[in-house]
Amino acid sequence: MNGKNFNRLLWSFHQHLKHLNNFSDETVKTYICCILIYKQFCNGTLQIDLLQTKEEHLFEFILDLKKKVGPSRITHFRAALRRFFKMIFLYGGIEHNPAKNMLPVKRKKPTRYKHIPKEILFRMLDAIDNCPGQTRNDTPARDKLMFLFLWCLGLRSLEVRSVKKEDIKIIDARRKCALLNVHGKGAKERSLFIIDELYDKTMDYIKNLKGTGLLFPGYSNKLMDDSSVNKRIKKYCMTAGIKVHITAHSLRHSFASEMYYASVPLEAVRIMMGHDNLRETSGYIHVSESDVKHSLSLLSLGV
Repeated sequence: MNGKNFNRLLWSFHQHLKHLNNFSDETVKTYICCILIYKQFCNGTLQIDLLQTKEEHLFEFILDLKKKVGPSRITHFRAALRRFFKMIFLYGGIEHNPAKNMLPVKRKKPTRYKHIPKEILFRMLDAIDNCPGQTRNDTPARDKLMFLFLWCLGLRSLEVRSVKKEDIKIIDARRKCALLNVHGKGAKERSLFIIDELYDKTMDYIKNLKGTGLLFPGYSNKLMDDSSVNKRIKKYCMTAGIKVHITAHSLRHSFASEMYYASVPLEAVRIMMGHDNLRETSGYIHVSESDVKHSLSLLSLGV
């Protein structure tokens, strides 16, 4: 298959993901990148044309990937390859779909996510103003509000990075209430309230925001990538002397735990987080060892 035919095939895959699957631009970009890397593997290591792929070739590719990337990244490759070859098969480009029976890569249950209490969050936020080595591309006000959106609203990294000014609608300025329209996974949308102190901080930030539709723009007013968010969190944690491992996703976990401690019904937490089922939501709630010990003591006392 020559380069022109491959580019045409890749374009069809791009349109398939974007318009039929309603994937986000970032997910489409990730899947396209996975296919390009596999093609390089075909040309280099396997010495075959991509359309000559068999089950054993994909197996060899996944084994090679395991030496270089983690299970989460491999899952992206598997999903991309399955969709790519299924599309080619349905279009009649190949007689057999080699990716149809690709086995899933078992992922270890994450244990690094812990409940980040507000005291630690505030230490990190305070460190933003005192962080050494700030550059003109650093925006303390943006980073502070972005981290608050992750912790106070339970947003995913991509969701918070994709928020636009027009996604925020003021409901009642006197009572400090606004509504945030969240563009979630799988083109699903949900609405979250921005109230009280978070409302004040958001309105103050928006007043000074210029030149972009994104609420939290990255370099050159473009969409910030996930690694940039986590690098900033790591930098501020180092400045504050925080030893706890914190990521954008662990702040989302902490939101679920905070809601649990505030006695918010689990079904309400599920809706706010954009989950499809309660089982997924329950995996985000982390109870402290002291609470576990207290519950066990009550059981032993027959309370």
